Amino acid sequence: MSKSRADAHKEAALLADDFRDQDDERLLYAEDATESLPASSEPWEPQVGPAFDPYEDQPAKRRAALQPLLAGPDADAPLLVAGKVQLAQGSGADKLAWILGLPNAAEAVPALAPEELVFLAKDIGIGDCGELLALASPRQLQAVIDLDAWQGDQLDIDRFFQWLAVARHESSALVEKFLSAQEDGVLALALAPSLKIVLAEDELDDIESTFEQPEVFVSPDGTMQVVVESDADHLDGIRAMIEALFRMDLRRGRTVLRALRWELPLALQEDLYELRAPRLRDCGFLPKEEALGLYQYLDPHAAARRLREQYRGTGATDEAAGQLQAYLPDTEPLRLGLALRDQAGSGLFLQRCLQLVPASVRERVHLGLVHLAYQVQSARADAPAEVDVLPVWSRHALQTASMGLEHAAEGDEAYGALLLAERPLSELFGIGHGLVLIEFHRARRLRARLGGSAGIRLLEPADAALVDALTRRFPGLPVLETAPAHDGDNEEDAVSPTRPVADLLELGRARERIKALDAAAQLVEGLCGTGGLAAEARTGDLTLVGLFATALVHWVVSGRPTLDALGLEALEQFLQQAFAPEAEAGQLLRPLQPDLRKALTAGLLLQQGLDDAQALAMAGFVDEVLLRLREEFGALRPGSPLSLSLLYGVVRVNVA
Repeated sequence: MSKSRADAHKEAALLADDFRDQDDERLLYAEDATESLPASSEPWEPQVGPAFDPYEDQPAKRRAALQPLLAGPDADAPLLVAGKVQLAQGSGADKLAWILGLPNAAEAVPALAPEELVFLAKDIGIGDCGELLALASPRQLQAVIDLDAWQGDQLDIDRFFQWLAVARHESSALVEKFLSAQEDGVLALALAPSLKIVLAEDELDDIESTFEQPEVFVSPDGTMQVVVESDADHLDGIRAMIEALFRMDLRRGRTVLRALRWELPLALQEDLYELRAPRLRDCGFLPKEEALGLYQYLDPHAAARRLREQYRGTGATDEAAGQLQAYLPDTEPLRLGLALRDQAGSGLFLQRCLQLVPASVRERVHLGLVHLAYQVQSARADAPAEVDVLPVWSRHALQTASMGLEHAAEGDEAYGALLLAERPLSELFGIGHGLVLIEFHRARRLRARLGGSAGIRLLEPADAALVDALTRRFPGLPVLETAPAHDGDNEEDAVSPTRPVADLLELGRARERIKALDAAAQLVEGLCGTGGLAAEARTGDLTLVGLFATALVHWVVSGRPTLDALGLEALEQFLQQAFAPEAEAGQLLRPLQPDLRKALTAGLLLQQGLDDAQALAMAGFVDEVLLRLREEFGALRPGSPLSLSLLYGVVRVNVA
């Protein structure tokens, strides 16, 4: 009588125990226990493709399981983020305790969208999430590796074994469940850098010679010898993994180990990357090249005009509201919106409009924002599950779409609500990003006028940081108030020291500053000799403010602005003509002549070829220069001792 499958697997487990007890001594081959496995009516197939999801094609059952997580603290509040605040706030331990304390935790956790299970696990902490993983579905455990253990098109071996260590620490059952969820190729690829498989005794010497301190042990089924470096990384994890594979299914264990002998790692990696791509797409993450399409330029003014012609004066209909973004089908797995959990309550225009749409539309807009955040994360982050930068790119997605909506709606919230229900969020993002790109090109022109990267040194630190941030590949605003370090023309693409633009008001302030700096640079450029502003930047003598102040002093004294060095006589005249005779009561600094700014605009700015708009843009810059001159000269009196060396760096002086 043939053995039952249960008996055969018991025998396999005993072989696995023998395998676990092996030391560095070479053992004889054991009997091939796979021969004792009974024939099966269902032929065994390698694990390839998506793992099992208990809620697949059962949206109603999934929604019911997630119901405790879907209700906000106020069911009627127009929340961007669904889900209890316990998943958006507090420590990882608090989140884990709360979700494990749900009465239906065993049903709710497997119902989470795969990527949200990964986000939650990483929020809790990889080393502390074993209990959560024990409740996860095979599809979610597969997503752990899909999302967090790949860097580009390469499997991160260290991260793979880090997750396996979490499973090992929790239970042997979780180890088996974790390994069962992964494709055979992924397991082979994780082992490939460390192991060599020997099927014949005469091959062993050649393979051992490639290792400094080889360790040889026999596979649990006794058909192969495994050679590994004795101090290899993750050696304990490797042996535990092989043991578990053979304990679960001898045929699978043999398949994975034999793949190490016959498969080319590079080809295997390419195949796995192609198999992984559709699973990432199902989660909402696109290939980087495709995701970057979100950043293609869309003329924001032309787009707003088209929308105005189509929608202005119309009202939202139930039919139109029900036809929101075609790329969000009703069968889409529910998402709690954990990617947006840090964005609630930011008071954006989009959020105000969201309060005016029906609840059914609000839910679909919420899902659309999640997808938009995922697309930005796909374009900007190295790995989809980089939770450290996920809030940055989620906020970028939300803020940029809000800017696009506000621009298209011309600030009208009712009209914005209509557009929010009718138009794809990717279009609104494109309009907002188009507005930022206009300022990118404006800043690039200023940078070129200044003489490139070196010319940024002509600017004050805050202005240099602004120009640098706006002229990166992905333009933004500076995080720091000081200028970043320069490295030639290399434009580093990083989260810091730049941040996404928050709203139209912030973008408008940046626009006006760049316009003012450009007009000032144009005026000073006309006064420069051979080499222009680039030559001034190389000397490192003065900033743009100092150059402008020098021209202003010359204009006050002689009516002819130049950048020539100033002497004592010219500075004495400036003290007499530019300042009131006496300081005001209680003030140390004498005030500037009240008509100086007006005369400056008419006499200096407009005569140098700047038009009215440029002169207006420079108003703030002119005030800064005048304030700087008052701070440096206002305490001086005509006839008092004057040291040119003290004014070096404020204006160009002749100290010879």
